[in-house]
Order: sequence, then C-alpha cells, then structure tokens
Amino acid sequence: MKLVLSLIFGFLFSLANAQIRIPVSYFKNVNLIFDNTIVKGDVSSSNIFVSQDANILKVGASKPFNDETSITVLTDDNVFFTFLITYNESLTQLTYLIDDSLGIKIPYTKTNADDVVETHSGDIDAKRLDKLCELVYSAEPLFKEIGYSYKKISVELAGIWVNNDLLFFKLLMSNNSNISYDISSTNLYIKERTRLKKSSTQPIERNPVSNYGNPSIPPKSDNNIYIMVFDKFTISHDKKLLLEVVEKDGGRKIEFEIVKDLIIRAPVIN
Repeated sequence: MKLVLSLIFGFLFSLANAQIRIPVSYFKNVNLIFDNTIVKGDVSSSNIFVSQDANILKVGASKPFNDETSITVLTDDNVFFTFLITYNESLTQLTYLIDDSLGIKIPYTKTNADDVVETHSGDIDAKRLDKLCELVYSAEPLFKEIGYSYKKISVELAGIWVNNDLLFFKLLMSNNSNISYDISSTNLYIKERTRLKKSSTQPIERNPVSNYGNPSIPPKSDNNIYIMVFDKFTISHDKKLLLEVVEKDGGRKIEFEIVKDLIIRAPVIN
C-alpha cells in the first residue's frame, strides 16, 4: 500500500522548514516518487545512499546508524525538498508519493518563457539562466576549504563558473544548530587591501542579478547548495574580494575573503 504524504500540521514535518521524515533500513530500500524528473539528489552522511531514475529516488542505509541525517532533492520544475532520514530496521512503508506541495519553489524561478533577467550587458532569458544554474548546481566542487563558520553556520565557496558576461558563485551551506538559517542577502564587496588612516574609500558592493537555491537552510543539515549570479567583473592587485551572507532577522552574518584570481581562472559553464 502506498502512502501519500500530505500537509498535516504537526504530523510528518514542520512546514516552516519543509522537512519530511523518512525511515530507512540496511535491509530494505525506500522509494520516493516525485511529480517531476529529479535533477539532483544529495546526501549529508555516508550512512545513507541514493540512486535516481527519472522521477524515482531510491534511498537506503549503507550501515545502521543512530543520529538523524538528511537528504535534499531538486526536481526539474525547480522545487527543492529536504528529507530528515532516520534508521528503522522494521519498515512498514517502502514507497512514498512526494507531491510538489511538500517542497519549496525556488524563489527566482520564472514560468513564463518571455520573462527576462536584467544584466549590465543586456537581458537574458530566464529559462536559459535557469538551465545554467542547474548545470552549476550539479557540477562537482572546484574548491575546498574556502569559507567560514560562525555560530554553527558554515558557508563554503564550492566553485566559480563563467558564461559570457555572467559569473556563477556556488555556495555549500551547513547548519549544525537547531534553528533554521534564513538568508536575507548575499553580496560581494571589493575593498582596499590596505587603507590609509584618513582614507574615506568606500567598498564597492556587487549585488547578484539572480539567486538560485533554497534561501532557508534547515536545522541539522549539510551541503545545502545556493548559487549567486553576478555581472562579470575583475579586481585590481590592490583590492580584495569579500563574500557576505546575512541572516534575516538574525545576527549570524558570515563573511570571508575570496582569492580574486579565482575569477580569472573560472571555467566556462554551458
């Protein structure tokens, strides 16, 4: 018998965090059936594994475990799901039908083919930008250990890609606290590397032309992907580049420096 997950307050998940609890076992696999084709499925622990085929995600435990873990799924209609995974050797349900209403629609996504996103070099079709972001989302990380952690929130820069006059910055965000982290803004700042005492030079702010990803990072979750799209730019030798992530109605602001030469070395995504 198939179990259809539904939005019932206080039952399977907290709507605020869009989390659904799924028990798995070492002895049996669980199948999650989505309304649309799966673009990407990520696990936060080696204790579990996933495999995907069209709109079906198979989930299992590679070994018994005690701590709750999570997986995230993005479908091709740009709905983002977070599942909390627990271990249970006595499974009674092996198939779940996952309705789109149980996920979060990525905010910027356009549904009208005529929509465009404005950039300094001209307008770009929103559908085209959406496809580029999907490629960046699925791409393997280019960097390691470029980031910062503060108050149980960790942000790492996983890569920078370029397409024509646009730069794509891919972030991996982890939340080890019990409180969700809601992104208010993500920005880049270009600052003087050394400043004279009486200098009044103001930093140059670079705002993204678009963002892609879930702006709410659930509690106890790892490797949440968030993509920022910027108009192209380069930096002179006497400047430094800082990335800032600001929490909505909160004090957990993350800021760290990015080696400016990484922009020049960015590979093409298309």
